[in-house]
Amino acid sequence: SAIDPSMTDLLAAARTLRESAIPDAAISGASAVIAAEQGVVTAEDDLREARADFLPSVSVNAAVDSGELSLGVGLSLNLFSPRRKADVEIAETNLKLAQEKLESARETVRDEILGLKASLLSAVRSAESLALETEKWQLEEQVMTAKRAAGSISDSDWAQFLEEKGTFEIDAAGRATSLLVAHLTYRNALGMELNWEEWL
Repeated sequence: SAIDPSMTDLLAAARTLRESAIPDAAISGASAVIAAEQGVVTAEDDLREARADFLPSVSVNAAVDSGELSLGVGLSLNLFSPRRKADVEIAETNLKLAQEKLESARETVRDEILGLKASLLSAVRSAESLALETEKWQLEEQVMTAKRAAGSISDSDWAQFLEEKGTFEIDAAGRATSLLVAHLTYRNALGMELNWEEWL
């Protein structure tokens, strides 16, 4: 039979996984998203630094003269540094670009995971049809065996039947493998443990 107990268990696990929502951690934990988040942090730091440079600097001086303490406060602002405003504007633009890159990375990862989920759905549907197809081939084999015993089919007809049945069995094994690969690939994309040994 093309459907064995481990295949039934795998199919049940894949159906459960197929119905579950994509966890936020699967998207935020993707390497492309993590790198884009770091880009936002760096851009935020650069903007803070550019704004700090744009502010006036304050200095405090203390002096003791003839036993008296005197304090002096100085305020300086370089009015002749036109680059300061431009640096802030550039840093603000870089932050917006970094934020857009982060959102793009999240959407890309989400789309990739949805694509893997669609592949899993297709593999599940294909595997689900195996039970009926296997039953059909078993019934056909009973009929052909009876016809052969009665001498109502030729050896070439019997050989052709066996060849077609063998082709189906190879296809069934391929579909089972596709389900396993789709299941494990989707689990990996969600950041779940693979436990692939239990399905082999």
